[in-house]
Amino acid sequence: MGNLDGDSSAVRNEKPATSNRPLSLVNQRPKLMFVIYAGVLLMMYNPMVQILRWKYQGRNETPFETQSFLIYTSVFAFLIAGLTSAFSLHYYLTNSTRKQSLSPLLYRIINVVFPVSAVVAHLSLVLILIID
Repeated sequence: MGNLDGDSSAVRNEKPATSNRPLSLVNQRPKLMFVIYAGVLLMMYNPMVQILRWKYQGRNETPFETQSFLIYTSVFAFLIAGLTSAFSLHYYLTNSTRKQSLSPLLYRIINVVFPVSAVVAHLSLVLILIID
């Protein structure tokens, strides 16, 4: 259908009204949930390390000497979790109008690696607490 005034160029250059609308809170919910989830998992690591310090406080040996594999696994997994959460947060926080810096496949891989590495980091600390 054409314009009634006969000026069809104004109709073609018109942008949709929804393009300038800000995202609603419903669209932001997964981003907020991921930020909370990542923050809780990463902040739980420090209290667990403090509990491990209290456990080994009166001993002559350190967890690096008695359970070296588990402690190094925990530290490495925590570093991987921190890096992947940073990449994932960068993906979430980039504006949808700009070109995304991560491909969707890489984003999905990161979203699998983060929870696995965070759980491995915490689980290895729990195992150190249980074993000794």
